[in-house]
Amino acid sequence: MNLKRKGATLILATTLATSFAMGDDTYKGLAGLEIGSTESTYEYHDNKIDTNNVACYGMRAGIANNRSRIYGSFHYMKDDGSGDNYSFDYKQYDLVLNLEAQTDAFNVLDKFNVRGFVGAHIGAVYAKFKYSDSFIHINDDQTGVAYGAQGGAIFNFNNNFDLEAGYRYTWSSLDFQGVDLDHYDNIYAAVNIHF
Repeated sequence: MNLKRKGATLILATTLATSFAMGDDTYKGLAGLEIGSTESTYEYHDNKIDTNNVACYGMRAGIANNRSRIYGSFHYMKDDGSGDNYSFDYKQYDLVLNLEAQTDAFNVLDKFNVRGFVGAHIGAVYAKFKYSDSFIHINDDQTGVAYGAQGGAIFNFNNNFDLEAGYRYTWSSLDFQGVDLDHYDNIYAAVNIHF
């Protein structure tokens, strides 16, 4: 982990720890579904290759109060295609633990409340990677570490239901025979139920 990542991780961890320590509301159960768009960046011989945006689906479960959330989330994405000289097929699954701090609520037209959030996640990522062109042929599957940060806004309509819009950036340790999945980032929308 480079110095910038260490510094950002330390600042985020301190913010989250403070939020959890100051939280005095009782935690409630949280469950939700999400859909989004993901772009991945690969490194191959010092070259960076960005993929097209593909759909990503997820589900989550955990606990939340008005100051913080702790939940596990599972995500799935698939990308495939071919061109004149290449073909590829990629499937990815990740399972991560998310810790998030929330801002105070801001009321909008007496209709709903909006809260900002920032958080970190860490867990495991598994992927199957098939690629073939005139020079290389890769058929590999790997399991690695996934870690990163996320932020966004939560739109609370009542005590039991909210909508969420967010951005998640995830680094990966996956290496497919010299092709590294450096990171993937995701813009998403989620529906959350509190119980």
